[in-house]
Amino acid sequence: AVLSSTSNLNKSFIYRMMTPWMGNGILTSDKDVWRTRRKILTPAFHFRILEDYTPIINRRTTELLQKLQNMEGEFFDMLPVLRMAAFGMLFETAMGVQIDEAEVERRGLLRVTDELAASVIGRVINIFHWPDFVFNLTKKGQRFYNNVEYIRSYNEQIVKKRKAEYKIGLEDGNKRKSFLDILLRMHLEDGTLTEDQVRDEVATVFIGGFDTTATAASYTLYLLGHYPEIQAKVHQELDEVFGDDWDRPVTLEDMKNLKYLECVIKESMRLYPPVPVVARNIDEDMKVGEYTIPRGTVAFAVIFALHRHPRVYENPNDFIPERFLEKKERHPYAYVPFSGGSRNCIGQRFAQIEDKIMLAQILRRFKVESKVPIEELQLQIEIVLRPVEGIELKLTKRERSA
Repeated sequence: AVLSSTSNLNKSFIYRMMTPWMGNGILTSDKDVWRTRRKILTPAFHFRILEDYTPIINRRTTELLQKLQNMEGEFFDMLPVLRMAAFGMLFETAMGVQIDEAEVERRGLLRVTDELAASVIGRVINIFHWPDFVFNLTKKGQRFYNNVEYIRSYNEQIVKKRKAEYKIGLEDGNKRKSFLDILLRMHLEDGTLTEDQVRDEVATVFIGGFDTTATAASYTLYLLGHYPEIQAKVHQELDEVFGDDWDRPVTLEDMKNLKYLECVIKESMRLYPPVPVVARNIDEDMKVGEYTIPRGTVAFAVIFALHRHPRVYENPNDFIPERFLEKKERHPYAYVPFSGGSRNCIGQRFAQIEDKIMLAQILRRFKVESKVPIEELQLQIEIVLRPVEGIELKLTKRERSA
């Protein structure tokens, strides 16, 4: 009811704690701004545009595979490796700028992003830091705003540079296709976005665009490492689609044929939804069953609990990809890894393409083994659902069939 409501669309005040970082973008804005912005931005996520990003994702994944080959045979934490790869993919598709790991490390972009996320969560759980005037006076608050300034300044430099390049592109008839280029077209040609709004949406895409995909892919590999019989089915499907050609890029046609892998990813995101909880302001009294939630309440939809509810899923804690093979009648809000309702994730299709390409490329080359038993995997809720001790996996190169 909370997610499907058409009147209670405002995000809770908790999201406003992220506004200095992300501005008034599509994630944090109130419903009136959000409605307009969603309508403007939806064409930027059209399937034809996302299709143009697949060569970048494939090339970046090939670079990732070269790195993974050097880590073969030993247990290592997969999550930071995939986060770095996903960050590079997002930077290139969103900004139109190629950035290597050395540059990310040198500028501390991932570290600062992690510190910002930790600052927001720390503030959420400390009620005394909710008022801005209190938080701003604390050392944590000052550190938060220093990090905000660093990231926003870096983003602003890129936006200005790309804006100048875009104007040159207009003169020579060269239309570039990164997400930022599409936003700049809306700003420079259509007048539907201001420069500040362009920066806000770029910042928003960065928060939702790399950590969620890297986390989802890591959990998928982790589960496959514990279920060798399911992993064998994935390998069989990959062999049927690619044969012995492990080097060619993954195409959209391939993705359509990788139906079992898609079920595996869906089941992984059911058990470990990257964003485990979302919050909404209740602006009008809402009836839920025999209860009334009064206006002014902050309602939390705990996706992690919903996805494991025994009334919704049989054997809810078991990893059973086949549940998504069959077209079972399921409540439309029983599976919401990208949130649900009209304020669902605008970039979910991009995330699905990225995860599927990464996992197809990794799994057609490697077998995966997981170290920490499922019942011992400790989780913590940050902006995403994060494993406390990382995700330790071991990769073994697969033998090509004769």
